Amino acid sequence: RQLYETVLSIQPRLGGGASEGEKSPEEMVEDLAVTLSEQMPEDFPHDSPGFSKTDHAADLFQVLPNGAYKSLDTVLLQELDKFNKLIRAMRTSLVGLQKAIKGLVVMSSELEAMFVAFQN
Repeated sequence: RQLYETVLSIQPRLGGGASEGEKSPEEMVEDLAVTLSEQMPEDFPHDSPGFSKTDHAADLFQVLPNGAYKSLDTVLLQELDKFNKLIRAMRTSLVGLQKAIKGLVVMSSELEAMFVAFQN
């Protein structure tokens, strides 16, 4: 049983029966990765020098007399940091997947799992 599972896991995923005009799994996954990359939002610029009060609601991120932010603003800033890290990781993974499909980098197990998930 283990031998059977190993053989199936290393088999190529191309069906070979694609008729003319149909896209290969690699082309479909690459198209999806490109589409997702294009739809990816920009980082929220809360920590950049150009960030100003026109970028958010007027009552957010007001500095208190002691030099600190209100507690909810602090939590929001922490969540924005997490959001930005997530978006950056997603961008990096999508670019890595596109490069791996083209053969420019080795496809890691994480990228392969992403490839398989995009096929489903």
